[in-house]
Amino acid sequence: ARRRAGAPRPSFMIEPQEPTQAPAAETPATSEPYLTSGDMPAGSATELRGTRWLRDGRTWLALAFICCVIGVGTWLSLEQEKLKQSAYRASVQGLADTYALELSRQLRVAVSTTLSVGALAAAEGPGLTAESFKTIADSLLNFYVGISELQFSPYGVVEFVQPDSDENTQPGLSLFHHPLLRDGARATIRAFPDTIAALAGPQLLVGNEVGILIRHPVFTSYAPAVLPLNETYEDNVGRAYEPLGCASNADAAELCTFPGPEKGTNFYGFATALAWIDELLEPVGLDRLSGGQIFIEGVSEFDWQLRRTEGWHASINDTAGIFAHSPTTPGNESLPDPVIANVTVDEIGVHWTFELQPAHGWSTASTAFTFQLVLVAVFTVVGGVGLGVAVL
Repeated sequence: ARRRAGAPRPSFMIEPQEPTQAPAAETPATSEPYLTSGDMPAGSATELRGTRWLRDGRTWLALAFICCVIGVGTWLSLEQEKLKQSAYRASVQGLADTYALELSRQLRVAVSTTLSVGALAAAEGPGLTAESFKTIADSLLNFYVGISELQFSPYGVVEFVQPDSDENTQPGLSLFHHPLLRDGARATIRAFPDTIAALAGPQLLVGNEVGILIRHPVFTSYAPAVLPLNETYEDNVGRAYEPLGCASNADAAELCTFPGPEKGTNFYGFATALAWIDELLEPVGLDRLSGGQIFIEGVSEFDWQLRRTEGWHASINDTAGIFAHSPTTPGNESLPDPVIANVTVDEIGVHWTFELQPAHGWSTASTAFTFQLVLVAVFTVVGGVGLGVAVL
């Protein structure tokens, strides 16, 4: 029925109710063994976490990414190290080339001294005296460091020697009477002017020391057409030589006649420079290679050898042509892996090789390369693991 106007509003009261609780589940009285990852069904809520991430494809994708990054980083580092080692070897090659040029220059210095002696002898002629030769020779020896002795031999007989001492060549030696020297003397004359001087050696000389001889033939207009030498010869100490071999006109024309390159000139004598190898090499500064004065990529000690590549003298057969080497290098064994620079002086027919390598061998990997490779591996692994953890 409709409530009349002014009638009081009825009141409703809701009785509070006690909250209803579900009965607690009973714990089984019996204890079950712990489950292992093999007992858990795949995808179940109770599956062990270790098994889940191993079965997750993203894990293997992350591992593949780590391996690829390490592989690429290692390859790039190896290529960079190869370039560095190649540049290092090129630097050592440049050093060897520099010394080879210096050695060639030193040999040309020796040739220059013979040209100077020859010019003096040709100008003075038979009037050349021991005193005038000494004056000129001393000036040349003081100016051209590395030359040990200067000689002049009119018609092939050694007459002037400076320095004049018992330890040096003694006057009286006749090249054209000596059975071991006559062929070389004739070849030197006939090779002129294509070869302005001839090199003898390196070889063992007086005192069992290794040295070289450079002979320059001198031609003048006043020299006779045939060598003015007796058929027999005996030197200053009474030593007899073999006959000259020019007794007949035919033999004289073949063996004792040496016309010069200019018309009307004939052979007059030899201007000769003798250099002991140790003294010849001293101005070149090869001692700096083993004395810690030259640095390439932190390396300051180098082994070196000088070798005549072919036609070496019998006295250095045991060393296969090696006639000079660094203090720490065997004289009868080749360096295992040297860079090679050619020492060439065409004017005197010199063809040597200068061989150089680091004293302790070529390094296969630098310290910086090893450190870089370790850093690449460590940071890649750490970054990859962190990425994998974040994804999972």
